[in-house]
Amino acid sequence: MIMKDDKATIVSLQRVATKHLDRALLAERQVGNLTFKVAKQRNEIARLTQKLETLTAEKTKLLADINWLRGEPK
Repeated sequence: MIMKDDKATIVSLQRVATKHLDRALLAERQVGNLTFKVAKQRNEIARLTQKLETLTAEKTKLLADINWLRGEPK
């Protein structure tokens, strides 16, 4: 037979377990959100890096053309 104090202890332990579970679920959700943000930033960095490489190549070609127009050696 469960005593009154035992029931109170069980209820108290259940509340503590529920709080820990809630915190764990919240932490898991936050990790998921941060993982999504990191992936999004990584994609944006890759896109910007490709654009930078394209613009750098175009700049190099334009400088070569300018130097040619000036009659400067390559």
